[in-house]
Amino acid sequence: MKVSVVIDYSYHANLLNADEHQRVQKKVFSNWINYYVPNCIQSDLIEELRDGTKLLTLLEALTGEQLVSFLSIILSSSIVGWFRSLVTH
Repeated sequence: MKVSVVIDYSYHANLLNADEHQRVQKKVFSNWINYYVPNCIQSDLIEELRDGTKLLTLLEALTGEQLVSFLSIILSSSIVGWFRSLVTH
């Protein structure tokens, strides 16, 4: 009985191409962000945008408006409301 094994290298090549594509996309997006906000992204795009502060800085740079004070008012009022609901129940 003869058994032949065929290895499909195209599947693995596509995986490598997908990883390379993702790496290139992250680099391009990091460069785009750093164009509008110099030195904003230093190493890992996902980790540095995770908490939202750098994303907010980018939005401010793109719109030309200060969004931090508006956001802090919304957050502080929602936190106060949440705290009041805990105290009254």
